[in-house]
Amino acid sequence: MASRAVEHLASLKQRLWELEHQTYVLEFPPSDRNQLSQLREQVAVLEREVGNLEPDSPSHRQGAEARASFERWAHDVTWAEAPAVQSVAELKAFHQRVAGEGTDATFVAMATIPSVDVVLTYEHGVLVRAVLRGDGHAGDDVTDNIRTLPSVPLRLKRPGTHTETRITKPTGQTFGPSTTTPVPPFPERLLVQLTVALRVTDLAALDRRRVDAGDPPYVSAYGAAMSSLRRLDPKVTAGRRLRGMATGCALAPPGIDTQWQLLGALKSWGFAIQPVTWRCRGLQEVLDFVAALQQTAPTYDFPLEGGLLRSNRITAATAPIEARLTFPPPGRPAVSQRVYHAVGRGGTVLPVTLIERAPEHDLPVPDRAPIPAEDGTGVVPVEGGTRIRVRPGPVAPIVTLDAPRSDEPPVRTECPACGQRLSKPIDEPFSRCVNPACSGRARARWLHLIGSRGLRLSSLTVQAADRLLAELGPLDPADLFGLDATQVERFAPGSGAAVVQALIAARRMPLWRYLYLSAIPHVSEREARACVRWVRTAARLEALTPQEVLGIDGLTREAALSLAIWLEHDGRRSLARARQAGLTLLGDDEAFSAPFLAKTVVLAGQLERGVVQLADEIERRGGIIQSRVGRDTDLVVVGRSAQKTFDAAVMYGVPVLDEAAVSEVLRETGPGTG
Repeated sequence: MASRAVEHLASLKQRLWELEHQTYVLEFPPSDRNQLSQLREQVAVLEREVGNLEPDSPSHRQGAEARASFERWAHDVTWAEAPAVQSVAELKAFHQRVAGEGTDATFVAMATIPSVDVVLTYEHGVLVRAVLRGDGHAGDDVTDNIRTLPSVPLRLKRPGTHTETRITKPTGQTFGPSTTTPVPPFPERLLVQLTVALRVTDLAALDRRRVDAGDPPYVSAYGAAMSSLRRLDPKVTAGRRLRGMATGCALAPPGIDTQWQLLGALKSWGFAIQPVTWRCRGLQEVLDFVAALQQTAPTYDFPLEGGLLRSNRITAATAPIEARLTFPPPGRPAVSQRVYHAVGRGGTVLPVTLIERAPEHDLPVPDRAPIPAEDGTGVVPVEGGTRIRVRPGPVAPIVTLDAPRSDEPPVRTECPACGQRLSKPIDEPFSRCVNPACSGRARARWLHLIGSRGLRLSSLTVQAADRLLAELGPLDPADLFGLDATQVERFAPGSGAAVVQALIAARRMPLWRYLYLSAIPHVSEREARACVRWVRTAARLEALTPQEVLGIDGLTREAALSLAIWLEHDGRRSLARARQAGLTLLGDDEAFSAPFLAKTVVLAGQLERGVVQLADEIERRGGIIQSRVGRDTDLVVVGRSAQKTFDAAVMYGVPVLDEAAVSEVLRETGPGTG
């Protein structure tokens, strides 16, 4: 009986690996969307019965238990950074050097993106270790985190089996290396170089959710990828839409003579590779590749930094000859006038720089911008007087240093609002004030409650709100609804009646909105809606155990933990006080919370609301924005001049709505009063 269970488990795991490869590497998911989740549940049940969780188990995709620190691990082979080539003259000199050494002047050229480099170790085809590149000699062990990425194979495809290549985006003269069928053999020990990144749409969605929850946006694509991958709790990593792509091997496997063959072998073993990958013979084809990169950059799925040029011939005795092709630094020159720090409603400190134009330039720049995450441990070292470059970003202006700094600015250790010592997590770039009585946190929560995303009490000015807060102390939604006109008049003369009238009109409130207005750390509107879509009613929410909260579909790990803590300490009391204050909290049956929950949506054409605004509205209601139509697309929203996208939707059989129809859904599920 036990042997049959083990055999059945092995069969299910093999099928699940194949489906993951089809969905996340080939990006051609099965027509039945439920197959993956059903298979994962069956595998998890059988593993509990057998009592054996192996390193290649798909259950690792859910994330292991959190750990206290990272283990430092030395690389078997030093991973040196390639020298930079920044001009055509330097590129010609590099090409001449390669050709002059008698080497075949054929190169493998691939696009480079802001990403995290990782070395994967496979033993007998099974992933056993993943280590960050670090300084090239050693890095942090992030094995549990890498195992959560469905685009990274936990077990390599078996030699001799069938493999396939799906072309998703042909570029220039080539589609990249093809796979080899049957699958070639791999060595007992294989060291794979991997790059991990976030698509532009996924980074924008992540930053919008963070801002909506009162957290600083990452802004930097590299900082977001590193902060997402280097987490002590792998379940946080599992909730981020990271994608891993193989770029080569630290040690070339036997029998492979060229980098082009190596990339084909990696694809055959189950890896994704960078879609923009060319084999270039001679200087002119390299120049064509650079031109193709510049043409592709505005519409590419990832932000492009440049390219990597690597000699095609593999020589066992030496490292590959390679160079980085770097684009000129983007953005307009400017100067950081000064830096100030605000405290978000969850306690995270938000660093912001005030910006002025560079003296030698008259190009306009934004007046302020958040300072982005530099990596998983800190922010870009910007301080007053620092020369910077600023360019538009999908959520906020992107700030980078104009030139490398030799010294680091001092790190802030005290809360700018209450003066208490800040907590600095080792796996987060931003500091946090953990003082529950922090005046900065209280003010941020209060302004969130009455502001444009909250109750929209426009008759209550910020100055009047500050006076009210100073007099009455921190207020939650239940407290606010208990105010009368006389109390408001003391702090905002002439506004008492208008404020109370607005509060009366809002007494029939969707439950998700009450959760959102309660300023629970890490809980954005999207998470609040997803929670209520799952629990349905306030009574069901109050009855949840912490473990049940952690199992709610659609919640990020951070949001679920914060919601569980809130419910245990303040939430049930707050909900009871809300009812006492006369609020009617509408469940999901009366106020449909998340009409786009887990639905993938493509926006195309000229839209009246604008693509960014409409994407934000759909994401807040649970949607996932995609850049192009595919088999996994659930809905396409078209404006004017969207014929190409409309034709793709028809080809894939995806429902299409115009902007007016979607606007009606948004209106019916807005923050109104049921």
